Amino acid sequence: MTTSSGDSHSSGSNGETHRLSSEYEYLTHGLDRAIRHGRSDAAEASARWPDPVGQLMGRLPSPLHCDEWHGFSDPDELTYGRYVTLQDNAETVLGGVLDEYDRAAHDSVLGPDWLDALAVLLTPLRYPLYGLQQAESFLVLVAPSSNAANAAAFAAADLLRATSAVAQRTWRLQMRNPARSFAIHDRSVWEDMGIWQPTRRAVEATLATSNFGEALTAVNLMLWPALDSVLFRSFGQVARANEDHLTWLLLASLAKDAERNRRWSTALARYAVRQRPANEECFQSWVAHWGLHVLEAVEPLAATIADLPRAMSADDITGAAVSAVAASLAATRADTPE
Repeated sequence: MTTSSGDSHSSGSNGETHRLSSEYEYLTHGLDRAIRHGRSDAAEASARWPDPVGQLMGRLPSPLHCDEWHGFSDPDELTYGRYVTLQDNAETVLGGVLDEYDRAAHDSVLGPDWLDALAVLLTPLRYPLYGLQQAESFLVLVAPSSNAANAAAFAAADLLRATSAVAQRTWRLQMRNPARSFAIHDRSVWEDMGIWQPTRRAVEATLATSNFGEALTAVNLMLWPALDSVLFRSFGQVARANEDHLTWLLLASLAKDAERNRRWSTALARYAVRQRPANEECFQSWVAHWGLHVLEAVEPLAATIADLPRAMSADDITGAAVSAVAASLAATRADTPE
């Protein structure tokens, strides 16, 4: 039977009504290899070895903890099937846009100054995206529940999609502008150009985080939202203003994935604080540590974008990134409405 609220229920032999689990709950709840109840295998948790996966990875347990992690649910209730359908549709749309603009020889008519900007700000972007993907993969491995692990896995897949989309855009730029050596020098830009070095240090630092809570804070609540604001949103708007509609549409598509990542990440942090108020102190300490890293990553990129034609000011770009991170962190507070 179905109630007026839309929840499905069944009646037992004693006449009691029980709520049926949703598809999301069936496919995500209690699937942890190491910590699910009743599991008996080599990685089973015990009093002597309470965090077997963390110990096997040489990681220390996170100070972020609560008695029951399995109460957390992804706000989007994504399952593998739903995620594949969602991104298949997104890729169909994006692929059609790329093909349409390619047939119109869109990249052939871009001015030399704008092509220079793409070589500095767009095509090297696949390197920090790949670094964030690796950091997100760590979250999958050490997540405290299967619900959280699933959400992190989809976020890692989003970053893989972003890396692939930038690589495809780079290839098309190279085909239309062979004299410019797109893709050939992208790694040296990422490793050597001054504007990227604070971002590189920040991304590499996230790969050295030692626990789930700090990695969640550094990557999902701070660095990814900041880079999304600067490179997907602000740079995307400048691309649109300079008639590079293809870059704008591509970055806008990737920004939607980043927004979905923020929803589950802030929901998980908020759940942890509600379950154990002392967790708020953990988040505050990580925010204090990572704040300078994130700001240092944003500022030189914002200044470079501000130097482009029809761009907003560096202060506006940096301010938007700071506001994005602040909004992300504010959403983790226990009193934040769902």
